[in-house]
Amino acid sequence: MERVQICKYIKNYSKIEKIQTEHQVIYSAEALLDDIFLSVVHIQPGQDDYYVKCQCSGILPDHAKNIMLFMYENSIDVGGFLDVLQELSVKYTEVEPSF
Repeated sequence: MERVQICKYIKNYSKIEKIQTEHQVIYSAEALLDDIFLSVVHIQPGQDDYYVKCQCSGILPDHAKNIMLFMYENSIDVGGFLDVLQELSVKYTEVEPSF
């Protein structure tokens, strides 16, 4: 069983005094056997990472890549990730990440 990375997009945010802390958001899609996994991870120095990872059914690798590109280009963070999947009618199950 080999995990195959479909895509990985990384968005870096600079520290802007009194407005925004420095952080990074990683958007990725992987395939394992017939399953597609989508994840968004929010990394902020000095704090615990927070994330969501889903096992999706009924999507192909190209569709997974397009979904994650949409998330990246529209700066969808962990909090909005599942809402967007629901709006796109993607069937998913949340799973524990294996980073």
